[in-house]
Amino acid sequence: MDFSAAVVGGGEGGRPSYINVTGLDNGYATKNSGPILGRDGRGDWWMHWNLRAGGWARVQEELELLGEGAEEER
Repeated sequence: MDFSAAVVGGGEGGRPSYINVTGLDNGYATKNSGPILGRDGRGDWWMHWNLRAGGWARVQEELELLGEGAEEER
């Protein structure tokens, strides 16, 4: 199949990716935790976390630090 029309930027070959976010609720509230679901075709990570207000800013800071460390190791 040709997915080139769906590729960002268009004109290049593409491959489909799908990440399904599901979960069960048993009444137990989890905070500041969640799974890392996987990577899509572009290499982006998919996460589904339950965070308090402002939590994503801190997660982003930590991920950026991890990214800097990975680049230094290369």
